[in-house]
Amino acid sequence: MDWIVPSTSVNQRMRRIEEILDSIPYFFNSMLDDNNLQRRLLVELGDCFLISCPKLKEEMNPESNWYLIILETNETILKVKVTYRDKTLKIPNDKNATLYQYIKTHSLKTIERPWIIIPQQLTKKMASIPQHAFPINDAIFPLGTLSQKTLNFDSKRWIPVTELNITDCSINELEYLISGAEKRRRFGSIRIWRLWGICKYEPGNVSLILEDIIYGSVADFVRTSPRSQDQQCKFAMQIVDGLRNLEKYSFIHYRLSIDVCLLTYNYNVKIAIYGLTAGELYPTYIDLDDIDQCRWLPPECLPNSDGTITAPYNTSGMIYSFGIILWSMFHGGALPFEDEPAANIRNRRYRIENPLYIEPELVPNEIRNVILSCSSEDIATRGRLKSIKIYLRNYSSLKI
Repeated sequence: MDWIVPSTSVNQRMRRIEEILDSIPYFFNSMLDDNNLQRRLLVELGDCFLISCPKLKEEMNPESNWYLIILETNETILKVKVTYRDKTLKIPNDKNATLYQYIKTHSLKTIERPWIIIPQQLTKKMASIPQHAFPINDAIFPLGTLSQKTLNFDSKRWIPVTELNITDCSINELEYLISGAEKRRRFGSIRIWRLWGICKYEPGNVSLILEDIIYGSVADFVRTSPRSQDQQCKFAMQIVDGLRNLEKYSFIHYRLSIDVCLLTYNYNVKIAIYGLTAGELYPTYIDLDDIDQCRWLPPECLPNSDGTITAPYNTSGMIYSFGIILWSMFHGGALPFEDEPAANIRNRRYRIENPLYIEPELVPNEIRNVILSCSSEDIATRGRLKSIKIYLRNYSSLKI
């Protein structure tokens, strides 16, 4: 397969790890970061699968990146640390046995992650899974139609998922989309809305199967009622963490707005990247004809008086969009430049001379500083996602 690896610090060690993980059918990366999902798959004594450790702290030991999750007696779940040593995966607490030796010695049964999903595996949403409390705006996903479904691994194991049934695509376009999805099979992090797999009903009827979104839209969540600043600061950290992950892989999010921020288990945020444009797996350009997209774009990406564009949308543009997302979130999900005519929203000079007003009573000073720096006309003032992430993390730790 085509490797999608970070654009910097690519080395033989990383590639070797990628090759090993890609060869393990029971490796779920961090797709099972919700413990409820783990319990739905661990049914019989000795069931097991491999997951990534949640990388929530910069200081986490890079040599201890994975856990083998095992169901033991009395429904106890055991987490066995797995490390990369001597060009393979090993269990350091079991005489340095390899992962494969450990599984064989303990007669464990590996639960494999599906990718090619047959239609019979997808059934209606379980009654125990609630409807989205904060509905996702279907118009944000023009690639197809969203619905909540159940993905059945077998007769005993199931998890909730989201189905995006692709519409208005030719057979060739669908094949191109499927090829692109295959390359993104393990792409993303706990802050990115990721792909479970592909379901082909027939040659012209294909669906993307994505992670379950438990609560729905962040935009609708903050619009429904006032939310605590602490919770919104948590959202801010999670969003910038997701953007930082995209930056590491040189991925530019061309439809970045509060509408693509989704709320899942334990009120955690995941950023949607798939299905945001018709006919494409993910957006590959900005659309200046879409006035709602222009609201979130930096001035340098809007047309000058002569119709020229000063700069392309890139990581610096994503930082600007992040600043506008923060402004929107802390102002109850308000739409940026909501009452302005389209001509002003799209006008570079107007946007520079008329920045969004930040309500002091709604926005902490530290968050206000982030909004002002991220949405600055001066690209250098915006900083870097890494430094913004550290700033927000430090601010959050001071509040605890």
